[in-house]
Amino acid sequence: MTSKPITSTTARSTTIRSTTPVLLQNRFLNSASFETPTILPTPEQGCGVSDVEHNRVVGGVPAALNGWPWMALVGYEEAFGDIEFRCGGSLITDRHVLTAAHCILPSLSVVRLGEHDMDNQTESVHVDVPVYKYVSHPSYDTFDGHSDLAILYLSEMVKFNAQIKPICLPTNDPVRSADFTGYNPFIAGWGRTKETGFEAKVLQELQIPILENEECSQLYKKIRKLFSKKQFNDAVLCAGFLEGGKDSCQGDSGGPLMLPYLVNKKFHYFQIGIVSYGVGCARAELPGVYTRVATFVDWIVEQTSKA
Repeated sequence: MTSKPITSTTARSTTIRSTTPVLLQNRFLNSASFETPTILPTPEQGCGVSDVEHNRVVGGVPAALNGWPWMALVGYEEAFGDIEFRCGGSLITDRHVLTAAHCILPSLSVVRLGEHDMDNQTESVHVDVPVYKYVSHPSYDTFDGHSDLAILYLSEMVKFNAQIKPICLPTNDPVRSADFTGYNPFIAGWGRTKETGFEAKVLQELQIPILENEECSQLYKKIRKLFSKKQFNDAVLCAGFLEGGKDSCQGDSGGPLMLPYLVNKKFHYFQIGIVSYGVGCARAELPGVYTRVATFVDWIVEQTSKA
């Protein structure tokens, strides 16, 4: 894994925007069950718990099995019915996956959960769940990438186990109002390991530093990629190594930026960002841009309360 270009994983010119949930024409969908809507789980209810102890990660490395049990792959139906996974996401309830709005395409069809090594079918037991509708944030702007988030509604409730669990969202303080500058959150995904390389088959993980938004604004302005005044406001996070070499990359779009917090003497992982875009992959002085989840958490709560 190494950052989304401003030409991110999915071409912005084909992005579908919606202000209300949009039903998908999905051949994988027999019928969607409409149980009582699920609210976002809390740390007390077990969100954000990993059975793996995560030490400091220097450089992208293969993740441990079941280390990030909320990781999701977003699949698209290709010609002849094949499924291609081109974006990431995170499980936030037993019915909802959080991803990037630029990952929404007409061919979006399934979410894969519980995956680790895509070439090893015995190491972990994954599940593919059809997506029956989605909603993108109404303020998503394809011009500057602002408000780049969407929620996928799964056709059925998924059962939690060691391989499949939800991540916590920053619904309350201190996480909700925290200034993460200087922190080193984790990212994970199956994206390219370098700008011109192939996508990873085994889930990769990496820690990257959060930078000041103003610093990122100046860096993007220098290469004429600053498109609006709001592009680097409080609704985004900027992260990466200024020397380059390590970052998220194509295929990681929509995945979570994760930080552990101690809650009742136990560490729980909170999703503080969503992989949105960058320029190339891990280029020097071009950190990646992430949608700040705390800014949109009220909207997420509202949308996940709907069936």
